Amino acid sequence: MRFRKLLLLAVFAIQPPTAAGMHYTQSGLESGFWDRGSVVYAEVASVEKNDGNGRAVLRLGILSSISGPLDAANVGELSADVWYGLIGTSVRRLPEKGARVIAFVETRKDGTFLVPPSNLRFMPDFAAMFVVKNFDSPDVRKLINVLRNLRKGYEKLEAKRKRDAEEKVPSTESR
Repeated sequence: MRFRKLLLLAVFAIQPPTAAGMHYTQSGLESGFWDRGSVVYAEVASVEKNDGNGRAVLRLGILSSISGPLDAANVGELSADVWYGLIGTSVRRLPEKGARVIAFVETRKDGTFLVPPSNLRFMPDFAAMFVVKNFDSPDVRKLINVLRNLRKGYEKLEAKRKRDAEEKVPSTESR
């Protein structure tokens, strides 16, 4: 029993994002998912490692928005927190300065940005960010096709959620 407690404490100390419940797999079909997240094509302007716990801040120059509400014409550059290289995080290694990446960027409630540690089923290798040589990369074409199909499914699911919510609200005309 004592060993289990020590193991649990070690996991919380070493793996803060996963131990705190931040790690999970997302399909992209969750309600409101695309209201706060965007897939972007970006160039890494700078990499700042914050500490030895696998946390960094990336400065991304947004070249194009692939999906989601982030407008590349409006947000030219942003800083995003990223957890990387830890057991359970989807980003294995940080890209170098100047690298071109495809990244899922989540806008937090306070307006800051995050490349989430969670696995994303619609991204190659479930990674929230991956390096590409250019926009003609086969992974980019695959991702765009997956996002097109996902978008259709998401829109159908959101319409169903809306219909279900309307059916639960009693009509005022029947009184």
